[in-house]
Amino acid sequence: TPASALRATHDAPAAGSLRASWWKAGLRILRNACIGVALISAVPFAVIAVRGDVLWYEVRDVQHRIEAAEVMRGFSAPVNPDVTVAQAGAAMHSLQAIPTSAEFPTLPQVTSLDRTWGATALSDQLAAPGTRATLPETKDLIALAHAGLGEDELAQLRAIAESPVWSTVELVATAAQVDLIGSQFMLPFKANSWAPGMPIQRSSSTREVAKAGIARAAYYVAVNDYDRAEQALRTVVSYGFAFIDNGTTAIDGIIGRVIVGIGADGFKQLAVLRGDDATLKTVSAMSANRTSPASAPATRRGAAQIREQLVSDATNPSVPRTLRYESLSRLAFASCSNARGVLTGTPPDVRAAFDNARSTLARFPGEQAYLDMLYRTPDVMPEGALAVRSLSKRMLLGAATVASTALQNPRVLSCTRVVMAHERFER
Repeated sequence: TPASALRATHDAPAAGSLRASWWKAGLRILRNACIGVALISAVPFAVIAVRGDVLWYEVRDVQHRIEAAEVMRGFSAPVNPDVTVAQAGAAMHSLQAIPTSAEFPTLPQVTSLDRTWGATALSDQLAAPGTRATLPETKDLIALAHAGLGEDELAQLRAIAESPVWSTVELVATAAQVDLIGSQFMLPFKANSWAPGMPIQRSSSTREVAKAGIARAAYYVAVNDYDRAEQALRTVVSYGFAFIDNGTTAIDGIIGRVIVGIGADGFKQLAVLRGDDATLKTVSAMSANRTSPASAPATRRGAAQIREQLVSDATNPSVPRTLRYESLSRLAFASCSNARGVLTGTPPDVRAAFDNARSTLARFPGEQAYLDMLYRTPDVMPEGALAVRSLSKRMLLGAATVASTALQNPRVLSCTRVVMAHERFER
């Protein structure tokens, strides 16, 4: 009817206007949401842009301390070419009780070595005053053995010297190469494995073996077998170099440096008894280089210089292997040092350093897998890593979480965590 037609004509613009208003409202909501996400995202990016350089800090004394051990290289045990990488790795695994975890499951130990020392209480002559140690105090122990020991003390040292553990230690000490990672962890690593969460060597058990090595040498001195005493000390030194030459972290290198130092102290005691001035001079040089020279104050370098040095160290074959790996572990966070890196990922020079390491540094599949895990570190940081406690930092992490989810970029959150927690990495 004319009335109906008039009514339909009147209602049509109203319905169209309603739909248009819904579209406008939806667009306004979307626009406001985008603006809100952009504003929230700006907060973590601003923090990274302002504070990203804190990731490039100096690692004081570590390289100097590890390199100072080189003066003892000539006191190593001869390499046994018959010891295979697999044998040396299995021996190391039986000596080192690396903790296992769901993220980093370890291989079952072929043998679990039962060290014979500590079965009986040490005599007062051998034990450090006021302690309940299971191993003799190594300071002046060789001189004490040379001066003469009672039957009980001699028996205690003999039990250490004749322990079956030494055949296993010598496999590690005389091997040309040791696959530390492949002999201890189940490979391949999981896709989300985070390198900083990987269990590390325990220095306590390693130091125990080294101190026992000094006691072993002292026993041979006590029975006037100086050649075997020297061999025992060479085993200790070589055991330390096994960590320096085959480790994948600075901690491995430091542990090795400590063990070599214990062997050097043993050689120093033996050199005094023998009147061996040449040996005494060499081992004393290592003791004098426990820390970096203090003749001139260290010059604080800028972030760009430190970063450049890390790239250089990572690709330099003359730098200790443990420090090359350590440099790569820090370069893995290079994308977190500025906002552009967070968006674009690993910088070209760092990618080149990792490519170089894959062909010149990694020798075994385990080391290759470790490099790959290092490389993806910022992309797979677990949720609970580097937790912060302050309310302001938790709020900042909340903003980073929103931005990371909206941009589908895990580095936004992980890099924010790293920058805020940078002091945890400082040494």
